[in-house]
Amino acid sequence: MHLTPHQTQAFEKLRQFVQDKDRQVFVLKGYAGTGKTTLAKFLLDWIEEASIPCAPVLLASTGRAARILGEKTGWETNTIHGHIYALEKIDTKLPDKPKADASGQLVMNFGLKEPFPIDRPYLFLVDEASMLSHVTSSGAGIARFGSGSVLNDFFSYLRPEDKVVFIGDPAQLPPVLAQDSFSPALDEHFLATQYGRSTSAATLTEVLRQAEENPILALASALRRRLEAKEFEGWEELLKNSRASNIFTPYTQDIMLDRYLAKAKDQWDEGIILTHSNKQAFYLNISIRKKLSGGKYFPHPLKGEILLVSQNSYYVPLANGDRVMLLHSEKGGIRKGIKFSKVRLRALHNGEEYETLLLQDFLFQPEANLPPDIQQRLIIDFDQRMREKGVKRGSEPYLNAMKSDPWLNALRAKFGYAVTCHKAQGGEWSHCFLNLSETLNMLAPEARFRWLYTAVSRARESLDIKPIFKKR
Repeated sequence: MHLTPHQTQAFEKLRQFVQDKDRQVFVLKGYAGTGKTTLAKFLLDWIEEASIPCAPVLLASTGRAARILGEKTGWETNTIHGHIYALEKIDTKLPDKPKADASGQLVMNFGLKEPFPIDRPYLFLVDEASMLSHVTSSGAGIARFGSGSVLNDFFSYLRPEDKVVFIGDPAQLPPVLAQDSFSPALDEHFLATQYGRSTSAATLTEVLRQAEENPILALASALRRRLEAKEFEGWEELLKNSRASNIFTPYTQDIMLDRYLAKAKDQWDEGIILTHSNKQAFYLNISIRKKLSGGKYFPHPLKGEILLVSQNSYYVPLANGDRVMLLHSEKGGIRKGIKFSKVRLRALHNGEEYETLLLQDFLFQPEANLPPDIQQRLIIDFDQRMREKGVKRGSEPYLNAMKSDPWLNALRAKFGYAVTCHKAQGGEWSHCFLNLSETLNMLAPEARFRWLYTAVSRARESLDIKPIFKKR
């Protein structure tokens, strides 16, 4: 593995950081095609070969990003949530005696784990760090994690001697909770001030030669330069005029869907449609399903359909953002008014097959996340079944059963042909299809360019861009 001179300069800063006991945080920023992951792998190899006294731990902000990081580096990876949080207690407002029609509330509180004690510092490499938020979430739903701020909790988790390298693209989309385009984990000044840690940084700006020759990355770089210069006019013309053998622009949504099916069918993990809102993704998925079924609409999933996992699963090793093919589906019963399907799935990323229950109702709803009322019904049903078995609420057997119960852990998924750009962040595909819509014009100019840059840079080989058609 060889580094460019620009990467070598950044590596030298990283090497000094790792060996300096007084330095705690490093921010490695890099744009699309600059080789951030290559540099991370080089750092890990050097640590092993030189027997540097530290323990590397690879984390990412999402399950899909963690899996991709593991594939590229050859190291075991995890999400930040999976690494630092553990189910601590259950707060309930339920009757002591189980009743079939009982209602109430049950909340799972995840607290910070204690780091496993070792005699050397941990070195955390955190990829896709632009998605990490310091803002405290409202805590809606049945699961509450720590203080509600993952970045604050991560720094609380670190021991004084531990080090962390945040890795990310400063031009990509910020955290979902961000009020503006601020990514706190990629701002060395914010990290030093907010958390009182000695912080240094390096930025990779040189696009690798093989990447620079790709018109897609050339377009991504043009968008990024406009973003840096705050030149936000004429973005539609920029996209429309970016014509190349692997960039296609002038067509309607129907043509886009046909081109998507021509390229992605039978090799689904190679193509994806990216759109701006969850509602748009929902209706695009309906349109794809109708095309696949000859114009018919089926209110249940069909064999061969593609699903997108929307929440990490305890029951089967599938992460938020993974796409799977449905191999078999049959009725899985109804509990608390919730309809289930018993399914067999094949993961597109590794070909592994899994059997699990699927929340069929959620699959056909436009909401991106499972509604709180369905979450409550699932947890209340589980609690009643445990109490009927004499399992004490909050006991170790109760908590273990929460991770293995097939009903409580029924897979949360949506149809996976079209996804939002936020959902796609951290992934890449050979063929990407951008469904541009008027809702992009509702965004602030900087947010719009970040969305476009993030979407364009998901594509490796070809990019289709459906323009916005003006109403007459």
